[in-house]
Amino acid sequence: MRVVTDTNTVVSGLLWHGNPRQVLEAARAGTLQLYTSAALLAEIEEVLQRAKFAQRLSLAGVASHTLVMGYAALAWLIEPAVIEPVIVADPDDDVVLACAVAARAEAIVSGDNHGFYPRFRNSGNVIHERCGSIVGNEGRAERGFQSVHGSNIKSPPV
Repeated sequence: MRVVTDTNTVVSGLLWHGNPRQVLEAARAGTLQLYTSAALLAEIEEVLQRAKFAQRLSLAGVASHTLVMGYAALAWLIEPAVIEPVIVADPDDDVVLACAVAARAEAIVSGDNHGFYPRFRNSGNVIHERCGSIVGNEGRAERGFQSVHGSNIKSPPV
């Protein structure tokens, strides 16, 4: 399964246990393929450097850059597609969508509540990180995941 994760999901998976961590573990096990872009990696680094994560990083004995490089090694780095603005509620999330379109992703994993991502050309699956286990033995989203599509978005060009 080809998957793009949003920044908050990656940060949660890197720093805590739970469903976001399952995404990273599934990628390590080869059950799914993660895709990212330079812009997403830069955003992950910026978020991890925020003061609210300093204690967590210190307790783990790891630098933010080390975590980002570990994630980069786990994911396929691609050039995002050029898309028109789509996510009205949070335009920064268009970076995630552009990466998903370029990766021909089967799903986007996100914990956002702002309306989520629209159906994108390839499959349109948006998996909310709080919905349960990540993938089955055959690499398909298992029961418990929700494909969610918000109304506060414009449809992307096809």
